[in-house]
Amino acid sequence: SAALGAGRGAGLSAALSAALGAAPGQGDVVALADGWRGLPGPVVRLPQRRPADGLLADVGLLAAGIDVQTAVLGDVDDDGADEVVALFLRPARPTAVGEALAVSVPTDGRGRSQHLGVYGAADLRQKWVAGTILRPVSSVTVCDGVLVLGYGSAVGAADRVAVGVFTWRGYGFVTSPALAELPGDGVPGCADVDGDGRSEPVVIERTAP
Repeated sequence: SAALGAGRGAGLSAALSAALGAAPGQGDVVALADGWRGLPGPVVRLPQRRPADGLLADVGLLAAGIDVQTAVLGDVDDDGADEVVALFLRPARPTAVGEALAVSVPTDGRGRSQHLGVYGAADLRQKWVAGTILRPVSSVTVCDGVLVLGYGSAVGAADRVAVGVFTWRGYGFVTSPALAELPGDGVPGCADVDGDGRSEPVVIERTAP
């Protein structure tokens, strides 16, 4: 059983760091290797690609007892091939991670817990699934080699109270100490801020720190 948590490492470009200021309490921001930085102006958010229902069925996500909340198609592990990244609900059950941490795993009103899975879009292979998510997730965004999660106030809630950025570490995701969880109600997305052809995580329309 894998858990979605914090660790070390980040694969984000720091090319803009010298030109951008520290992240403000409010306002649009971009995630760089050395932290959140304020954006100098508006950015164009790139559309997120959604896998077809047939692909979700092929990787086993339309099976009985599974309710897919959201699914995104993108190269989340930066290996040059697309993955399906899906957030889904299924009946909660004890996990080794949950028992070791001695914490309660959040569930919805039907007793279902959230899980995040990564599946190869071409070979349909399950690469990784988080059996234990300790913080309710309300949105999933995939930039080039980066996973961006919007956190909600409860399982199934559509609001956003914070944003976290994760990079792949070979099996599972880690966060960078420089990229602490960003509080607030902003909208996560991806944009090619530095014009290098790769997308960076951005959070726009932030009105509350």
